[in-house]
Amino acid sequence: MKQIAGILTLLLILTACNKFDMGTMKYKAKFCTTVDQQLKTGNSDSTYTIFGDYITSITPYHFSSAVQMFVFQDDYNDQDPRCHMISFIENQQMDVDFSGNQEIEFNPVLHSTDIRNGLFEQKETDFRFISFVPERFVHEFEIPVDYLDAIKNLNSNDMLWGSTYIYDSINNKIKVNSTKHFSYGAIHGNANAKPTGFLLIFGETDSSHIYLYNGGTLPETERFPFWDSPNRVIIRSSNFQTQKIVMPEEGETYTMYATLSFNTDNLIQLYAGNDNIPYTRDDVFVYAPRFWERVHINLEMIYN
Repeated sequence: MKQIAGILTLLLILTACNKFDMGTMKYKAKFCTTVDQQLKTGNSDSTYTIFGDYITSITPYHFSSAVQMFVFQDDYNDQDPRCHMISFIENQQMDVDFSGNQEIEFNPVLHSTDIRNGLFEQKETDFRFISFVPERFVHEFEIPVDYLDAIKNLNSNDMLWGSTYIYDSINNKIKVNSTKHFSYGAIHGNANAKPTGFLLIFGETDSSHIYLYNGGTLPETERFPFWDSPNRVIIRSSNFQTQKIVMPEEGETYTMYATLSFNTDNLIQLYAGNDNIPYTRDDVFVYAPRFWERVHINLEMIYN
């Protein structure tokens, strides 16, 4: 009897170990641009008053990003081993093309204590937080011809400080590779010596807002992923609702599909600068106010 019981126990263990052997989870994300007719420009609600007179707004025809992290979590504390994390992009730079409506299939890194054969043993997981960490953005757009002289004079040009760019004077087009300039003014205004990078944390907030780390310890109710990042601005976004992810069982193939959209319509605004004379080298190129509200993410399960 003991021998039979031992065999049955072994069979149960083997069955449990093989529970997820045949299930397959695919991980995909689409990066795209959108146009929202409700986003207006040229009025007091959607322009700045600190950069001089508003001149115009520009929609880039190419918009892409080098992304360092794109992570899904069910708990704010990513250091807790019980936290379930799926990292589509983790501590690397991956180029994603929003204007090209790029779809990518990922081979993500999973973090938790209950991982078996590339899946969570926990059947269902509620992802409450999504972290998106861009390192830089690439913009290509037509620039007003009035800037021809200023933009060609690299030594005296201040408008695109902190960026590298290539200017096509024949077609009056410019390609700007920016790590901070467009977003810095939108986040900090005219303030200097502030964090230059930013990350977006979606979920678990009723309204979008900026959180600037001040070195203090936050109570648990106010924590969220990467809350202790001292060198970045953390932007909390309400443009995501908690989504349940279900692990597939034997013979099943599921897809965890995320769509990250960035509304680039009139995203870049131009201002006359300190001298309040347009088309001079102190003019300001900046993202539209509260540009982070233009970014939305949707997460869904596709049951194949």
